[in-house]
Amino acid sequence: MFRCINALKGMIIDIDSFSSDPLEGWSPFVQKYKCVFLTAQDEIAVKVNSHFGAGSVLQIKTYQKPFAPSISIQRQCIQMLDLLPTEVVYVSRDIEFINKAMEFLSGTIWITRSISYEDASRIADMVSRDLPTLNDELNNGIKGYIGETALYPGEFPRGSMLPTAILVDQKTYPLILLGRYFGYEHYMSQLHPYSSAIYLNKQKGRKYYGIFDEMFYKLYLGALQNLLRTTRIDGICSVPPRAGNANRFSGILRKLSETTRIKNHDGLLICNHSYPSQKSLSQREREDNIKGVFQATEALNGETIVLLDDIASTGSTLRECVRVLKNKGAGKIIIVVLAVNQIHESYWSSIPAQVSCPRCGERMHLLVNSKNRHFFYSCYNCRSQTMNFEEGRKLVEALVNSETDQTDDDFSF
Repeated sequence: MFRCINALKGMIIDIDSFSSDPLEGWSPFVQKYKCVFLTAQDEIAVKVNSHFGAGSVLQIKTYQKPFAPSISIQRQCIQMLDLLPTEVVYVSRDIEFINKAMEFLSGTIWITRSISYEDASRIADMVSRDLPTLNDELNNGIKGYIGETALYPGEFPRGSMLPTAILVDQKTYPLILLGRYFGYEHYMSQLHPYSSAIYLNKQKGRKYYGIFDEMFYKLYLGALQNLLRTTRIDGICSVPPRAGNANRFSGILRKLSETTRIKNHDGLLICNHSYPSQKSLSQREREDNIKGVFQATEALNGETIVLLDDIASTGSTLRECVRVLKNKGAGKIIIVVLAVNQIHESYWSSIPAQVSCPRCGERMHLLVNSKNRHFFYSCYNCRSQTMNFEEGRKLVEALVNSETDQTDDDFSF
């Protein structure tokens, strides 16, 4: 889901990353959106201006390109487009360019045919394999990943599933990503309903516990039905809970099995002893921490298994589950996760991109009404101070747009 965009009106195109693509491929976008082409190359600037008309290009210095898009470049592009930052997206084939653009709250679209698990931890708002596919997706109302669009308040746009892969002992296993998860330290954490839904849904003993199970069941079901078009699936299971805990996925697995007629392997994977929390550990430490804690309760004779999880971080838990399933004779293993945890990023400005309490000025937290599942903001200091999600969203948009309008003294980058 585009993080802070309601209506897409413009594109900032990193045309240097598309140097081998014919300019004609951009014609459908130029006809529908205001576009500015960003380049550090004289030859490309001449070609684009000749093809799309004078004023289509922002040419920057060669030494500026490694830092692009910087805030000064963002402001120049916004001025050329005569749009607001929350009305435009960056488009590039270059993942490093996209990562820098993620510091802003304009949208990001990455054009690529290959996505690694590592890429998925810093993924753009939308990924398309090529320009024709992107054009079709935008025309069909796709605005990002299916989980994020399904949970976004007040809208029901279509979304996509992101196919990637995870490497386990020198072999790759398909992983289907349904969205992104922004943890508490990420500047997006309290601006992203999908992340809040995943977090609140697993808070055992709280009134939020399990309230999104039906929605998550539908998301997993969509992924399974999509896989079943081309793949025989023999069984479904989930990453096991800690020793002594009930499996939060049991109800979802049961419904999925009843709907698809795929064998329910709830309890196939179990945790045979407790282990320390993974949160503060490095990837290597997580691998060591989780090693040997899972076991499979029955043999698998070449079965194709779909493994479900909610949030994947370093992938250590998933890798250990895959190893256990393979050792028990599983054939093909496909992983489906609600979201991949996003690496902590900083917002470009010293002023936080947040919804602030109008009474005390502190950061408000995104919560959900447990009865109607409507998102709202609440101030932990001023308990009676609340704000609906749409109102909070407008405040953030106004902040983003006003900051980028400010005069910029940075002329170097």
